[in-house]
Amino acid sequence: MTAGQPHTNAYARAAKISRAFFSLFATYEFPERPAVLDEGGVIVASNHRSFFDLFLAYVLLFSWGETPRMMVRGSYFSQPGIGWLLRTTGCIPVHKGSGMNSVDDALVELAANRSICIMPEGRLVPAAERPNGVGPARDGVGKLALKSGAPVLVVGVAGSDRVWPIGKPVPLPRRKRTTVAITTETLRDLSGSPEEVKDQIMGELAVVVNAAEATAGNPALS
Repeated sequence: MTAGQPHTNAYARAAKISRAFFSLFATYEFPERPAVLDEGGVIVASNHRSFFDLFLAYVLLFSWGETPRMMVRGSYFSQPGIGWLLRTTGCIPVHKGSGMNSVDDALVELAANRSICIMPEGRLVPAAERPNGVGPARDGVGKLALKSGAPVLVVGVAGSDRVWPIGKPVPLPRRKRTTVAITTETLRDLSGSPEEVKDQIMGELAVVVNAAEATAGNPALS
């Protein structure tokens, strides 16, 4: 676990509260802590289908003993409640048109052997826009991986959009709690242009997302 950072205690509280609240809606199938996290600075890259993914990141990463800096869309920081949560838990705002500033902030963290969490799609992606499991990604993840040389832990999430569907103001209660499944893979020594590296990351992310879907076994969204 990252120690000595101001956001660590707030991150731990957010993880515990999130898990307690969302246990009303979901059960979790988490893999064991990936060995790559023992190496220091790691880029954790996940797909993004639901607002629940933010809270899931707290729960999952804290269960692995991690309190990373999470890169989150800048507009969320100005919203009541959620903005305060993002600031106190050490999230890095990604503002439209100034993404390189957030990449530079993330590079500082990685150079200090602290992990970064990013959702490369940069927005909630509806089912129609992710025919292979993931949607189009922004260039930031490729630039971050190339400039840092850090390993990339791709994390495929399935079931989050059933817990909290896009367009719903709150999580959706069901008779049977949704199974949220996670599958991971580690990528190293990535090379090429930022766009090529981004495509490599997203290609592997699609693979682990589809593996998570098979594990979750949830019925079609209603």
